[in-house]
Amino acid sequence: MQVKETKNYEMFSTIDGNRPKNKLHLSRLKKSMEEQLLVSPIIVNDKYQVIDGQHRLQISSELNLPVRYIVCNGYGLNEVHRLNQNGKNWTTPEFIQGYADMGYKDFVYLKDFIERMDLNVSSAITLLGDEGGKANQSIKNGTWVITNKDRAEKIGNWVSIIQPYFSRGKQDVFVRALMKLYNNPQFEFSILISKISKQPLALVPCVNVEQYLTLLEDIYNYRNREKLNLRY
Repeated sequence: MQVKETKNYEMFSTIDGNRPKNKLHLSRLKKSMEEQLLVSPIIVNDKYQVIDGQHRLQISSELNLPVRYIVCNGYGLNEVHRLNQNGKNWTTPEFIQGYADMGYKDFVYLKDFIERMDLNVSSAITLLGDEGGKANQSIKNGTWVITNKDRAEKIGNWVSIIQPYFSRGKQDVFVRALMKLYNNPQFEFSILISKISKQPLALVPCVNVEQYLTLLEDIYNYRNREKLNLRY
C-alpha cells in the first residue's frame, strides 16, 4: 500500500460510529508531535473516511503538519472497532493523572484525595462522585465531576481511623458499607470506633456490603440495651 502525504485536511471525514476524540489523548499527542514528528500514517477508506488516526489528523491540522495516509478500499466500521480493540487501553489512574496534569480541577482534587487518604482509585471515585457504573466512562472522557466532597472527606477520615484495627478497611466493598452508615442519621461513628477498639478481632473480612453492614451492626450494638438497625 502506498503512503501518500497532504496538507488538505478537509479531504478527510469521520465515520459514523467511531468513538469520540479524547481530550487527554489530543493533549499528549500534540506535545509529542511538537517535539518530533514520527512517520505514522492514518488509515482511510476509499471515501477518505478516517478508519484509524483521527487524533493524529486533528493535531496535524492544528500544527499545520503534513498528514501521511494510506487508502484501504472497503474498510468500514468493523475495521474501526477492530483497530480500537487492538490499541493500548489506558488505565483509570493514567486518565486521572493526565487530566490532573491538564489542570482539570476535579481531577486535581481526586488525585490529591487518593494520595492524601491513601485510598484505592475505585473507592475514591465512589466517595467523591455519584454516578455509579457511569463513572468509568466519564473519567475517560474527562467529564467526571465531584458531587460529594464533604462525604468523601468524612468517610476517608473514618477509613484512616479504622485502618489500624482492620487492614481491609480501604477495600471498595467496605467503603461502600461505610457510605450506607453515613446516610443513616442515627449512626454515630464515635460509638462504632469505640466498640471496634474494645473488640478488634470482631471485625473480619466479608464478601459484600450487606455482610459488612450486618457485622458492623453487631459490633455497634454490642452490650447496648437498645439495638440500632444500621442495615436499612
